[in-house]
Amino acid sequence: MTPTGPEPASASPGTASVGGDEVLAPVAAPGGMVIRDYASLTITGARGELDELEKFITVLFASVLERDTIDVATSFTDMGGDSLKAFSIYTPLVDKLGVDLEVADIFIYSSVLELSEHVRGLQGA
Repeated sequence: MTPTGPEPASASPGTASVGGDEVLAPVAAPGGMVIRDYASLTITGARGELDELEKFITVLFASVLERDTIDVATSFTDMGGDSLKAFSIYTPLVDKLGVDLEVADIFIYSSVLELSEHVRGLQGA
């Protein structure tokens, strides 16, 4: 896997290229976190193609947890997440999407799929 920055040169600011399509990309986190490239990840647990929000959250999980394989149905804590890492998920979600999310929501809606559904609900509120 080749680590990439948060904004690949071929993408518009705030986006990343996923299979030739541009999707929302996470912002860089302090401390030198490497933002994983979605195309290089192995995704399991999905019931079909992930949408843009699910891809965004998958990249956040993979980057924060330093994993190349993400099961989108497995909880954040089961994949090695903790309260400090939850802040690295929380901050880009709030900054990029402007949702009224709480850090505790990452533990309540702990999988990529659950958190995506919760964020969608907040966006529609």
